[in-house]
Amino acid sequence: MPPLLKDDLRPSAEMRTEPWRRRRFCSVPATDDGGRQSKKKTLLSILETVATGAKGAENGAKAAKQRQRRDRRSGVVGLPPGGRGPNRASRPASSPVPAAITSATLSKGQANDVYVTTRSKLASSGYLKDDSFLVECVITVLLDNRPTQEAAAAANLAPPTGAAAPPSDLHRHFGELWRSQKGTDIAFLVSGEPIAALKCVLDARSPVFMAELFGDTREKASQRVEIEDMGPEVFRAMLHFIHTDTVPELDQLNGEEATVIAQHLLEAADRYGLERLKMICVEKMCTNIGVGTVATTLALAEQHGCPKLKSKCMEFILGGAENFQAVAATECYKHLKASCPLVFSNLLSWAFFFKVEP
Repeated sequence: MPPLLKDDLRPSAEMRTEPWRRRRFCSVPATDDGGRQSKKKTLLSILETVATGAKGAENGAKAAKQRQRRDRRSGVVGLPPGGRGPNRASRPASSPVPAAITSATLSKGQANDVYVTTRSKLASSGYLKDDSFLVECVITVLLDNRPTQEAAAAANLAPPTGAAAPPSDLHRHFGELWRSQKGTDIAFLVSGEPIAALKCVLDARSPVFMAELFGDTREKASQRVEIEDMGPEVFRAMLHFIHTDTVPELDQLNGEEATVIAQHLLEAADRYGLERLKMICVEKMCTNIGVGTVATTLALAEQHGCPKLKSKCMEFILGGAENFQAVAATECYKHLKASCPLVFSNLLSWAFFFKVEP
């Protein structure tokens, strides 16, 4: 530690103006060398205390200035953190109140961004009226939407305030109307079997029926339409879909039997422009691909523009040499070779690429 100079023992101006420090300074006796050493230690302790206080005051002043600059930019006027209004005790003249002092607002239980100002500045701002001013607060309350056990129990015990609307049963009514044959105004002769239907429903559901029954065709003036290249079961299933938007045959069956029905319905749907029925048939066949039907399904996918179904069939056939050999031994494979030579050629090319021997 450097030697203590004579000037260091002199009381500062701050110590001279503060009685308690002056008394503490003057109470140090100055007798012998031992007393001088004690006096030096005491004075050093006093000076360190004063320096620490000055450093803290300097840091506090810097922080206050930073908060003042931030307050001036925001321009918000509020109450002091103590909640005292214009009647709070005034500060001494030696410590004037600044224009804006920042404390903190209530954020997570602590103060942050609460501002205070002098009464004179508030009066000159125009906000003070009849010795009062209005403070507008915006409060956001976050609620937990998860019901408690008590609330859930109370909701279960409470009587229902209103019954929910039942699901649509329009398809059921149209289905009953078609099955009852009431109001049917057109008959189809499908492979020699008569099947009646409602012309207006067919026109609304199928653009092809609209063109045939109301366009410039011979079926327009006829009350009977002959269809020779479709089975009556398939045509009846298609009419059931047109009237009810459902296909119970595909919903109730699985496996190869469901695939065969879906194949015939896919042809009928593509012929009469029933895109939804076509998509239902494609999804059913994609989930029921087998060795005995995959070649026919692949040919239908090529003929009726179903790329997803075609990809699934190719993936199944090229899944291994065993699958390829089993499919190649079926009659459907020969039909594929005769009806879709391009698809058959592509299949062989992919088999060579993946080194799958037929």
